[in-house]
Amino acid sequence: MTSSANNSTPSSLAAAHLSTQEQPIHEVIRRAHQRLARRFEDLHVVAWPRQARDLQCRADAMLTDLTRHVNAVRAVVVDELRAVDNGDTAIALRDACHRVERTAVWVKARLYGSSAMAHCSFADLVTGLELEVKAIVDLENVALADLDQCHDHTELLHIALRLHRIEETAPTRPHPHLPHRGRLGSVSRAIVSRTDALWDTFEGRCAPAAEKFS
Repeated sequence: MTSSANNSTPSSLAAAHLSTQEQPIHEVIRRAHQRLARRFEDLHVVAWPRQARDLQCRADAMLTDLTRHVNAVRAVVVDELRAVDNGDTAIALRDACHRVERTAVWVKARLYGSSAMAHCSFADLVTGLELEVKAIVDLENVALADLDQCHDHTELLHIALRLHRIEETAPTRPHPHLPHRGRLGSVSRAIVSRTDALWDTFEGRCAPAAEKFS
C-alpha cells in the first residue's frame, strides 16, 4: 500500500532514522510521547492555587502539545489503520482521542475559571486526563506494530511526514467535535488553527511552538 503523502523527505527525519535505526514513524510518535510525559511531570511540581500563573503556563503547554498530537493521530494514524483493514484498533484509537480532547476541554475550562467546572478538582481532572493519555499511548504502540506489518520503510516514512506536518500546524486548543478526516478535516484544522492562535494571543496563553526535528 502506497501512502498518499508527497515524496519529499526532510533531512532531519532521515537523519533521525539513520542515527537511531528506528522507523521514522516510531521516532515521531516516541518524541511526542516523551514530550507529553515531560509536560505532565511539569504540572506535578507546582501547587494550585498558590502558584496559579506558573501552573497555568505549564498546563497551557501540555494542552497545546496534547491537542496537536491527538489531531495528528486522528487524521493520520486512524486513517492508516482503516486503510489496512484494522477497524477495531482504528475505532478504539479514535474514541480514545475523542475522550482525551473532551477531558482536555474540562481541564482548560477549570484552569481558566469556568463556573461550570468550579465544583471539579483541577488535580483530579489532570489525573484523569493523564490516565486517558496513557491509554492512547498503549493504543498507538499497537497501531505502530500493525502499520509495521503492512508498510515498507518508504511508506512508513511518508506516514511519519504527514503526522509531523499536521502536528506542526494543528489547533492549539481541544476541539472534540472537529472533523479530522480527508479534505474537510484539513480545511477545518487550518481554519481553527488560525482562530486558536488569535485567542491564544488575546488570552495570553503560554502555547509553545511546535517541535522541529533537528
